Amino acid sequence: SWLPINHVVFQMAHVFLCLSYLAPPTLYGLIYLRLVLAIGSAFLAGWACFIICAFDTFIWNSLFLLINAVHAILLIFSLRTVKFGPQIEEVYQHFFEPLKVSKHQFKKVAKCIKSIRLMARGEYFAVEKEARVETLSLLLSGSMLVIENSRTLHYLHPMQFLDSAEWFEVSSDDCYHQTSIQACEESRILLWHRDQLLSILQKDLFLQSVFRQILGRDVVGKLCQVS
Repeated sequence: SWLPINHVVFQMAHVFLCLSYLAPPTLYGLIYLRLVLAIGSAFLAGWACFIICAFDTFIWNSLFLLINAVHAILLIFSLRTVKFGPQIEEVYQHFFEPLKVSKHQFKKVAKCIKSIRLMARGEYFAVEKEARVETLSLLLSGSMLVIENSRTLHYLHPMQFLDSAEWFEVSSDDCYHQTSIQACEESRILLWHRDQLLSILQKDLFLQSVFRQILGRDVVGKLCQVS
């Protein structure tokens, strides 16, 4: 013969366990899954503790409750709004947002930023074949002059890279600037650690393709200016 139907707390636990199977395959679905599993485990722990007084069942379900609750909290925390400073936000909106890069993805790129360098008028950022390329550099404000063999090639304007051509060099250890770059007025330059950024991009193929597109477009634009 069948055993009597279990307590309503036991039934509620299995209702939530059943609901966990309806979780959609998204980040929000994963949060939903962890939350309903935590609630289901809480009901089972309560049933084990107060209804059947089974210590081992109570301990196991309390552990399941803790694991799922911690996972849910971490996932919710990962959804918090990512904020950048005004200049970094401008870089994100100009280059990365149109290419569907999320702020959480861009955060990895932002962590590789070395500094924002202020250049005085007439100051050289790089001297041709003397300055080693150790950063990826983006002009945020001002204007700069690109010179090769004492001949002016073109000007750099805000949101143009200073060393996009050198980025595509095969060897990053012995890469030198092929041109001299001089500030025409007070300018601000955003500097990324080249090696750190390369390391990030090697692990993230999507961001790698994004940078290739951004920097490739920058190189083509400069070639059009020179020609």
